[in-house]
Amino acid sequence: MRKKARRKRKKAEAEYLAIQEKIALSQERTRELLRKEHGKGFVRSAKQWQASIADHIGQIADNLKLKDITEAIAMATVAYYGYKVFGSIHGSAYGIISLKLATSMNMPAGMAGTAGLMLLGLASVFPFRTREIARKNLKDRGYSDEQIDNMTDAGDKILEEFHPFG
Repeated sequence: MRKKARRKRKKAEAEYLAIQEKIALSQERTRELLRKEHGKGFVRSAKQWQASIADHIGQIADNLKLKDITEAIAMATVAYYGYKVFGSIHGSAYGIISLKLATSMNMPAGMAGTAGLMLLGLASVFPFRTREIARKNLKDRGYSDEQIDNMTDAGDKILEEFHPFG
């Protein structure tokens, strides 16, 4: 019985090694073909460059998942709002970092990221509402439109001085 089991095991091992050898040979042949088709280094013909780039784009498309696409859309949206609120590229970075922190598995980092995203959301809405409320209150107190414009312009200048990225 043991001899039979040993023979079976040796036969299975031999088959496994033969399959591994075939795989290694086919991978080597594939590499060889790609080397010929794509060329090597930066000295390539236009046709070789096109084939190489097309293969790389195909590999990226094959490895792309729905999660990656939705994450990219979320980052682009947050970067846009960050840029809109801060008025510079720093706002985009702030938005992306806040999103990454908010989606992390670490509780303090998640809270910090959520707070950052809340700040972006509030900052994109809050200044306009504040200006409307201020205009209404000043109008009720009897100020003219010209005086109100001067006050809000002065307020904007003060805010620009204290802007963290400005």
